[in-house]
Amino acid sequence: MNKPEAQQLLHAVEELYFFRRYNEAVQFLQRVFSEEGKGEVYLDEEVQKLLRHYESRCSARLGKTQMAFRSRRKELPTERANPA
Repeated sequence: MNKPEAQQLLHAVEELYFFRRYNEAVQFLQRVFSEEGKGEVYLDEEVQKLLRHYESRCSARLGKTQMAFRSRRKELPTERANPA
C-alpha cells in the first residue's frame, strides 16, 4: 500500500474517532486487519501501530460509553402509570 492510501485509512479512522463513532471505527479496523492478517502485510509498521492505537482507544471508549449509559439508566426514575 502506498503512502497516500495509508493516509486515507488513517484519516478515515481519525474522523470516525472525532465524531465518536467508535463502533464503526473498530469494525472498519477489523476489516482492514482481517483476512488472516493479510491487511497488516500491506501496511508499514508505523501505520499499523497508529491504526492499532486507534483500535484500542475506540474499544476503550466503547467500554466507557456503555458503562456510562448503564449507570445513567439506573439513575433515571421509573415512570409508573397512575390511574386517574
